[in-house]
Amino acid sequence: MQLLRMEAIYPVSIDTCGYEPVYDVCGTSGTATLTVTPTLGSMGNCGFLATLTVSPGAGWSVTDYSYTDCSISSVPIPSSSTTFSHPFSLTSGHSCVIFMTVDLVDAYGDVCTITKEENVSCTGGVGTVTTAGCGTLSLVPLGVSYLNGNCGYGFNAYVSPIAGWTILKYVWNVGLYGATHTTSSTSDSYPSITLSPGTSKTATVTVTLTDGLGDTCTLTQTETVSCPGCGPVVINPIGNITATSCTFACEAVVTPDPGWNVIDYMWDGPSGQIVDQASQQQPDMDIYQSFTMQPGTSAAVWLTVHLNDGNGDDCYEHEAASVGCPSECGTLLLTPDVQSNANYGCIVSTSAVVMPDNAWVVLDYNWAGPAGQYTDITSNTQDVYQGFSLQSNSSAQVSVSVDLTDIWGYGDICTITQTTQATCPANRQSNAGLSNVKLPKSGIIVYPNPTVDGNIYISSSASDITHVEVFDVTGKKLNDYNFSNLNQAQISIGAYAAGSYLIKVNSTVQQIVSKIN
Repeated sequence: MQLLRMEAIYPVSIDTCGYEPVYDVCGTSGTATLTVTPTLGSMGNCGFLATLTVSPGAGWSVTDYSYTDCSISSVPIPSSSTTFSHPFSLTSGHSCVIFMTVDLVDAYGDVCTITKEENVSCTGGVGTVTTAGCGTLSLVPLGVSYLNGNCGYGFNAYVSPIAGWTILKYVWNVGLYGATHTTSSTSDSYPSITLSPGTSKTATVTVTLTDGLGDTCTLTQTETVSCPGCGPVVINPIGNITATSCTFACEAVVTPDPGWNVIDYMWDGPSGQIVDQASQQQPDMDIYQSFTMQPGTSAAVWLTVHLNDGNGDDCYEHEAASVGCPSECGTLLLTPDVQSNANYGCIVSTSAVVMPDNAWVVLDYNWAGPAGQYTDITSNTQDVYQGFSLQSNSSAQVSVSVDLTDIWGYGDICTITQTTQATCPANRQSNAGLSNVKLPKSGIIVYPNPTVDGNIYISSSASDITHVEVFDVTGKKLNDYNFSNLNQAQISIGAYAAGSYLIKVNSTVQQIVSKIN
């Protein structure tokens, strides 16, 4: 009858000899917690108080305690209390492990033992307690392999459990992916991952262990791996841009990582697919042969550089570059400003305004006209040809060539050329509405002339435009505009009949009049 009662409580398995049942009883005996607290020591030593608190399972009771501290081991101390304390000391400069054990018994005479431990140390009379834990974990990235410039990594985890602890599972987290392996093995592996050059990834493994008494413990380790590649590649487009076509070549520069050597360059682009073997003189540089493009078109050049480390490993670095042939590198407006003069007939000043396209900046203005040929080296988008005089009923041409360069510093040059003609009419008369007009100064430009869509633009070298008036050729005022010290202003004469109009511009320091057709 006793056997039947015990079978109802505990799982039974018959041993191979067939003599008696074997009962798995310790899993329900209870749990215990060990707390170690530093106390006041003496003579430079450290004092500690170790307390073991037991929570017996149903039908179980405490019978005795024992301990092993840093100097002695005790014999079993009978007790039925669920709490047992033991004071001990530790010499300064030393460390040790304190073990405390409790025995529990059930009504049938079954005995189970629970042991807990903590690490303690003493430095300069100060005691420190470190949880003993359940073991140690190391995470080791496996060797790297190269494939087309990519890197392959795997990971191994190794656990050294403390006595009494058993591994339950490994939980892996690698980037966006992960895996759970349920095993009691002291090692586990995560399959290889692939990284592209210049990237990295972090792997984390968490191992869960149990002591068989209901307690669990986790160990975690993290490792980050990266793929450095075998050497960065840079493509530098080199070209010449004109108004009718663009000619480009591409220079490749490789900076191999230590141990890597360039084997060849595999190009693909407008000049076709070309494979260049690395030269012995300059193995880290190569040129893709030049090609010509029409304005308004673009093209891409691709490059794969093959490198080898001399140990049978190949690496392939990839790079691409885009080049474009602009329809133009900017717009040039050339406007003569002809003003009457009682002594000479007319005084002419000519203004150039450049509106560069994206990625272009002005280098210089090359002027030619009655005042001579000269170059203004400036990055300003406005420039003025020095004034000259004209006799009544005469004309003169002024031309300018503006050089622009790309903002990337590739040395590409684009040139815009414009020519205009200034005419001093015969018997030019002043108009009543303009009787007090001063001669123009070179800081204000009115353009375009003739207008295309009725819009007139006014630019000043300073933020000083305050007032603009529009007159017809009889001197009648048609409109006026007020501005707040602007350097750019816009008005419209599109609503008026076709013909000539006079634009009077006032700034804070000067006044000019321009005739617009």
